[in-house]
Amino acid sequence: SNYFYIMETVFGYPVFTVNVSNAKFDRKKIIKQIEHNYKKDPTRDSFPFSNNHQEHKDRDNKNFKTIDYSSLLPIYNEATKTFFESFKLNKPFDYSYTIENYVATKRGQYMFQHVHPGCHFSAVHYLKFNPSIHPRTIFVNPNQVLPTYYSDYNPTFQKAVKPDTSVSFCMNHFSFDTIEDDITFFPNTLEHFVPLQRKKSNEMRITIVFNIYVKQKKEDIKRGY
Repeated sequence: SNYFYIMETVFGYPVFTVNVSNAKFDRKKIIKQIEHNYKKDPTRDSFPFSNNHQEHKDRDNKNFKTIDYSSLLPIYNEATKTFFESFKLNKPFDYSYTIENYVATKRGQYMFQHVHPGCHFSAVHYLKFNPSIHPRTIFVNPNQVLPTYYSDYNPTFQKAVKPDTSVSFCMNHFSFDTIEDDITFFPNTLEHFVPLQRKKSNEMRITIVFNIYVKQKKEDIKRGY
């Protein structure tokens, strides 16, 4: 791969991050289109119990500009290929992906915890992200029994350890250091949320989300595998 990447494990889930800051695409054009839409309605298609702007179920709304993602497709193709190459496979498989959404938030906005049903893996591209201002994506431990147990019976250890993937088993939540143009891949069932943007700056945080579908190769289907 032409990109820097790292695979980590949190709560037993693989989380893969590749940085594409060296890639060329129509960044200014995409951001300008999203900012135009945000000005029209800062809470477009907001999730339940959330306060955010997105296009997810509102993509056909003619009142907003359609985002031209075409320049990103070669980048997402290579990033997804690199993600799957990081696994040790017994046999190859086919896959496809669809760009599902963009999400834009400013000060005072947030996104409630959720998963991405219907796909197999998801990826988040941090298109516009300032680490000193913008909140990181928070992943939720699916096994809440262990953090509760450690809180009740071994709080000394739980409070003593520094946040790290190796001790994520006893943590309720975990977040990764994030910089602009990171693309983070994770299984679709790994619950996550974006906390309230509290910093005084009103700088916009923008992510693009795509979902990935794994399928058998056609020749394997014919052979009955």
